[in-house]
Amino acid sequence: MAKSQSTAANRPRKPRPDFPLYAHGSGQWAKTIRGKKYYFGPWADPQAALNRYLTQRDDLLAGRKPRPVTEDGLSVRNGCNTFLTAKEKKVQTGDVTRRHWNDLKRGCELVVSVFGADRFVEDLRPGDFAELYSHLAERFGVTSLKRETTNIRSIFNWIYKNDYIDRPIKFGTDFRAPSAKKQRLERHKRGSRLFEPSDLKAALEAAPGHVKAQILLGINTALGNTDVAFMEFEHIDLDGGWLTYPRRKTGVYRRAKLWRETVQALQQSIEERPKHKQPRHASIVFITKYGAPWGKEDVPHSPVGVEFRKVLDETEIYRKGLSFYSLRHSFRTIADETGDVPAIDIVMGHQNDDMASRYRQRISDERIEAVTNYVREWLYGPRKAK
Repeated sequence: MAKSQSTAANRPRKPRPDFPLYAHGSGQWAKTIRGKKYYFGPWADPQAALNRYLTQRDDLLAGRKPRPVTEDGLSVRNGCNTFLTAKEKKVQTGDVTRRHWNDLKRGCELVVSVFGADRFVEDLRPGDFAELYSHLAERFGVTSLKRETTNIRSIFNWIYKNDYIDRPIKFGTDFRAPSAKKQRLERHKRGSRLFEPSDLKAALEAAPGHVKAQILLGINTALGNTDVAFMEFEHIDLDGGWLTYPRRKTGVYRRAKLWRETVQALQQSIEERPKHKQPRHASIVFITKYGAPWGKEDVPHSPVGVEFRKVLDETEIYRKGLSFYSLRHSFRTIADETGDVPAIDIVMGHQNDDMASRYRQRISDERIEAVTNYVREWLYGPRKAK
C-alpha cells in the first residue's frame, strides 16, 4: 500500500496542457484508444513517448497493429536529406539540372509537411500516400500533379534501391499520376498551343531584335526557353546555316537547318549583344542588358518567356495556352505533315527506342532541310523563283 501511495505522489504532471498522454501508475505514459490502454514509454522521457505515440497513432485509431518502432529507423527527414545530398552531387557532375533538383526539393518538403519529419519511412502505408495525394490534388493542376507524384515516387524508390530501408514502399493504388483521360481534358481546357502564320508574322514584326531571333529559333528549330537562353556560339554555323545543339534536358542529338530569316536575325542580335559580366558567359549567344544570360537554371520563368509574352500582349495575340514553348508545339504539328518522323525527331531532339531507330545510323541533311523548309513555307509561303 505504501508503494502505491509513493508512486501516486511521484506521478508527474503533463509537460504541457495539450500533451495527449497521461502518466499511468505503472510508470509509463499511456493513452486509451478504442477502449484499450496503450503504453508509450517511461515518465522520465515524455518526448520519446510522444514520438512513439505519434508514429503509432494512425494504426491504433484504425484498429491495426502498429509496426514495431526501432530506435535506428530512417526518419522521413533524414531520408529526404540523404536523397537530396546524393542528387546535389549529380547536379555538380551535370547529370541533374538545378531546376530538377529544386523540383525534387519541393517534393521532399511536401512529404515532410504531410507525413511529419520524424515519421519512420518504413512505417508509411498506402493510406498515408492517399492522404498525400489529396493534399497535392488541392494544390496542383493535372500537369503539375503528374510531375509531383512522379518526383515523390522517385524519392522513396531511391531510398529503397540504395539500401536505406529493407523493403520497397507500397504507394497503394491511389498515389499515381492522373489518368491519360484527365490529362487530355486538361490540355483541351488550356486551349490550343498552335500559332497561326498571321499571328507569328505579327509577333515577329513587333518583336525587338533579340526577341525576334529567339522567336525564329523557336519556330525554325523547335528550341524551348531554356535551350534558347543558354545556346552557345559553337551550336550555330551561320555561314553554313545549321544548328547542332544537343538538348540540355536529355543530351539527345539535335540538328536543324536555319532559315535565311533566322540567320539574319541572329547576325543582328549578335552585333547588338550586350557585354557579358562573367567570363563563364562569354560563349553564350544571348545576353541581357544586365550582362547575364536570358535564363537561370533554377528559375522556370526565364526572360525569354517573359519578353515573348510582352510581344503577344502588345499584338493582342495572347490567349490561354500560348507561351514560348508553343512554338515548339507548332513546329511539330506542322512538320508532321511531311511524314518524315525520323528527320523531325532529329530537329526536335526526340529519341525513339524502337527497332528501326536502333538500326538507323544517320539522317541526311537533305531530309532535315526538307522538314524545316516545309515549316517555313507554312509561315512565309513558297519561295519565289528568281
